[in-house]
Amino acid sequence: MIKFTHLNVEFFGGRAMRKTSVTTLATLAFLLSVCMASQTETQPQRAPRQISARQPRGIYAVVLAFDHRPYTAAIENPAVSGVFLYFDWATLEPKEGQFDFSLLEEAFKIADSNHKTIQLALLPGFSTPHWLLDELPSCDGWLASGGRTGPAPPQCGKATFGLPEGEARKGEVHELPLPWNPVYKKDWHAFLVEFARRFGQREALVSIAVAGPTSQSEEIIMPHKGPGETEKWARLLEAFYSDPSYHRTNKAFVEEWKAAIDDYGNTFSNVTLALTRAAGLPFNPTWRGGHEASTLEIAAYFAQQSVGSNVKATQNNGITAAHPLTMRPVKEMSADTTLHPRVLGGGEFATGFARNPAREGCKIDDPSSPTCQSTAPEQALANVLAVFFAGTPYGHFYGSEDGEAPVHYLQIYQDDIVYANDHPRIQAMLLEASKRILSLY
Repeated sequence: MIKFTHLNVEFFGGRAMRKTSVTTLATLAFLLSVCMASQTETQPQRAPRQISARQPRGIYAVVLAFDHRPYTAAIENPAVSGVFLYFDWATLEPKEGQFDFSLLEEAFKIADSNHKTIQLALLPGFSTPHWLLDELPSCDGWLASGGRTGPAPPQCGKATFGLPEGEARKGEVHELPLPWNPVYKKDWHAFLVEFARRFGQREALVSIAVAGPTSQSEEIIMPHKGPGETEKWARLLEAFYSDPSYHRTNKAFVEEWKAAIDDYGNTFSNVTLALTRAAGLPFNPTWRGGHEASTLEIAAYFAQQSVGSNVKATQNNGITAAHPLTMRPVKEMSADTTLHPRVLGGGEFATGFARNPAREGCKIDDPSSPTCQSTAPEQALANVLAVFFAGTPYGHFYGSEDGEAPVHYLQIYQDDIVYANDHPRIQAMLLEASKRILSLY
């Protein structure tokens, strides 16, 4: 610190005094500036406050888009960290530019009051609002007439397909926007921007699933197993893309997935973006393992591509006891130490272990067999947890092999969580599973 001492100066006349006063003030100002500069140099600058991205941890109760019953009993269960909510785009934007987020507001209110968190999947595809579907000309007439009538590509923007997933509704026929249609992509992006503006920085929101070039869920699945559906896609691709490399391949779908990943990375911040893996695109190589080639390409792009301040996660939505390798690609990526930042790993039960223990928890892929029919919910849960924890440090607790793969969250249907409320042994199993997931981090 610079100290100023008293100066004894003898002045002769007013002019000399004024001149000396000005000189003294200038000297003082100079010394003061040196002092301030010295203090600035010696004091370290404060680094800007870093906001860490919100991440899902533990067990989440799954609430489907058509099943928004009161889920208080599920979210209050001490074994769960929160809820995984599905919402249809059509529900949240029933008219163009007019949003109804009341169900979401209620969800955040419930989560906040219980000190729990929320994972979200916002669903376009078959859940596209009617106002947008009505705006898109249908390709159905052109397809049915062999290209002789109806709006032809590229004017048309939707086609009719069967629902590819679910037990009750699988095969139902509905209109689906073509994933590359520019009007569909523009309006979906606008919806995401509005959603991010209102909810993107909510503390309770820990993850959102990437979607867009999707059909019935957030998974990498397009309808193609119904009668004539693969050929329908082939004709559409040939009509919309002149480059033969797009014909009878998944190239167009893969490109749209990469674009969706970029869009989510630019739209959201400080939250986990989840890619839900599935080998469900229409065209795949015939070599062994070829059915996963497109999904692996999308997942590799997701792992390497920057998504801003967000964290990444991959998950599989079809965990069952009969398919023990379902989680392997997710765990391989979560264990990959060369990825910076690391990619989180999660999974969702295929169905309810309490409602359908034969399908969810039997180790034999034949739910109608006597062995599967005799599987109790408690055993079903144990069998599926063995699949989930296999290859992790806790595998041996469930009769599986140990490994170094981290798992970060597990999604179980809300009916199973409510069932556990009344079944202490199952509740204890969920509490232990939650404890083991959370203790890894």
